[in-house]
Amino acid sequence: MRKELVALKHLFRLACGEWKLLPRFANPCLDVTTPKVHDERTQHLSPEHFRRVLAAAPEKMKPIFALLTATGMRRSELLGCKWKYVDGTRILLPTSKNHEPKEVHLNVFAQQVLASIPQGGPDDLLFPDVTPEAVSMAFHRVCETLSISDIRLHDLRHTFVTWLRQRGVELDVIASQLGHRDLRMTKRYARIASAQVRDAVSGLDSVLAVASASTLVGMTDSLSTNALALKN
Repeated sequence: MRKELVALKHLFRLACGEWKLLPRFANPCLDVTTPKVHDERTQHLSPEHFRRVLAAAPEKMKPIFALLTATGMRRSELLGCKWKYVDGTRILLPTSKNHEPKEVHLNVFAQQVLASIPQGGPDDLLFPDVTPEAVSMAFHRVCETLSISDIRLHDLRHTFVTWLRQRGVELDVIASQLGHRDLRMTKRYARIASAQVRDAVSGLDSVLAVASASTLVGMTDSLSTNALALKN
């Protein structure tokens, strides 16, 4: 419903504005509020699950699953990547989902995975003769075999973001790697574990320690006095 309404609003904006097919205020969607959706996925692989997935994956799919997780690239970006786009420690995509050039940085793990793939000519794809559907289906079958439920291929991108956030990497840095213009989109991908929040809050203890013991004692005495006065 939401996608259809957004498309309808866009068409009427064009018809009433740029195309001038209708009077400017004849747009029936002007006062219609687009419903909010709560379809954010929180699923991502743990390091142990990732290890098991790679171990169980078909040989042809191992480097694909590995690179999707290590770089945060979209399936379409990786399968459309040519060898001439690989530039040392980065991949320079001439265009992306946002119709803009995109720089993808490669960690050592990703570089090792690329080195394990037979290299073709400059205009050859990294993974020729591999369809998007085949990759998604292979991932689904591996997860099903391993009893890893409710995980889909795109969640490897979520995994990349979540692992970086859990290491304290800022959202704007992650957004640059993903090619996101809006940090809100990146935030949807990032999942912070409860334990990490707990540890972060506990980390303030060293700062709060500047409050002297005498101050704390004074506060305790004051609270005790007030409590006694209320009781009487």
